[in-house]
Amino acid sequence: MSFKAARRYAYAMFQSAVELGILEECNRDMDLIHETIEAASDLELFLKSPIIKKDDKRQVLLKVFEKNVTKETMVLIHLLVSKGRESTLKQIAQRFSELYKEHKNILDVEVQTAFELDDQQTSELRKALENVTRKIVHLKTQVDVDLKGGLAVRIHDTMYDGTVRHKMSQLKQQFSRENV
Repeated sequence: MSFKAARRYAYAMFQSAVELGILEECNRDMDLIHETIEAASDLELFLKSPIIKKDDKRQVLLKVFEKNVTKETMVLIHLLVSKGRESTLKQIAQRFSELYKEHKNILDVEVQTAFELDDQQTSELRKALENVTRKIVHLKTQVDVDLKGGLAVRIHDTMYDGTVRHKMSQLKQQFSRENV
């Protein structure tokens, strides 16, 4: 139920931001909210607690966000608290970010490599992925020396594994099936 509510609130906030011409500002707000709640597990527990009063939650959220977000985002926060939906704030921020990326044709891609990519390699990989996906690619790279070589690319729930470790594993399985 809270997931559906979060989606509805995020969509309404997104539509409002587009109509008001403040999409970029609201996206920064939502990123800040998500990062803040993600980094402070106590805040997330505080917002989910049924025994803490609405006014206390409202005051904490005011102190944390009021000077750092737009007035439209503060209106959303006040509305959520008044409706008892403040626990969905992190989910709303996450869904808003997804809507923003869809709207801007942005794709988050995770890449694992056996070694650190230099700027040129990163740029070439980004361009290749943008040509294939026809989207603006935001790369998040991670080094895993156990891969031996090659790279693994994750786009949404799909993993493209071109690592030496994966190829060796496939060969091992093939050899064991054929009793070589």
